[in-house]
Amino acid sequence: MLRNRTIAFTGTAVLALALTFGAGITAANASTTTSEPALTPDQEASLRSNMTAVGISPAMRDRLIDKLESGQALDSMTGATPTSESTEDLGTVTRTISVYPDGSIRTEDIENPTVATPAGTLGGVHVLESISGCTTSGGWHNGCTVKIADLVSSAWFVIDYMPSSANAAQVRDMRQKTCANAIGSCSVSGSIKRANQSSAGPAWAEMSYTAHAGPITDSGAMGIRVSGTKVTLY
Repeated sequence: MLRNRTIAFTGTAVLALALTFGAGITAANASTTTSEPALTPDQEASLRSNMTAVGISPAMRDRLIDKLESGQALDSMTGATPTSESTEDLGTVTRTISVYPDGSIRTEDIENPTVATPAGTLGGVHVLESISGCTTSGGWHNGCTVKIADLVSSAWFVIDYMPSSANAAQVRDMRQKTCANAIGSCSVSGSIKRANQSSAGPAWAEMSYTAHAGPITDSGAMGIRVSGTKVTLY
């Protein structure tokens, strides 16, 4: 999910738990075990909550927790090929769901825009309906949240973007760059790499992250590309 990732191990026996966004963990490192308890009760509760939220059954939750406790990375952490992928319109967001051979899941969300409609006047001043999140105005999709999440962690940012049937797509004002890690700390930074679609490529914004989970430091990147009317997450 997050690509260009680098994982550094600062201990001799580690559990492969970190910001889990796709390819990059090597099998040798991911399967390393530890004699110490792998998860605290709070960490396990947070992971189980994440699994419940994406519809993983109780029995499968137990198996995935056991896998992590044994020091093995989930398939969604190792760049394994998904067994299935689907896209759902959840109303407020469009979600792509990837299911992996061991039952782990990865999601990619992009907020759906809502047309801002007039709500009337206040004190003689024309006002708009109060709408939180992504809205459409003048061809722009404004204040749209882009989020990528796994069972362990998530990262997101807010951006404005404008698809274009004339191949003149744009992105602007990347903000609210944030991450969350159920088992450790994380930090993010990001910027617009190409504001305007051109012969060099699509309009493009990218956010990088660094996450810490015990002896593991994990880093990588996620982003949005807009080319013509096509919007792609990575």
